[in-house]
Amino acid sequence: MYFYYALTVCARRYAWWRKHVTQIQLLQFVLDIFVMFYHQYQTPCPMPLSIHWFAVLTTATFFGLFMDFYLKRYGSKIQKVI
Repeated sequence: MYFYYALTVCARRYAWWRKHVTQIQLLQFVLDIFVMFYHQYQTPCPMPLSIHWFAVLTTATFFGLFMDFYLKRYGSKIQKVI
């Protein structure tokens, strides 16, 4: 992600893949939540459950914010017509 930002500062021709960077970040948040649930419930973990739920809530919040950005920035063509 930061490499992408550095490239776009140096040359605008790399900006075409910004949508894909956001999609990869959204996928990362979904995978993070799956890993957190798997780790908490499938493996013995001394971490308190409250910390687990705080991490899930934080990650879900970031996912929601990135999804909101994605829909506003790259929303479907149907939304743009309406």
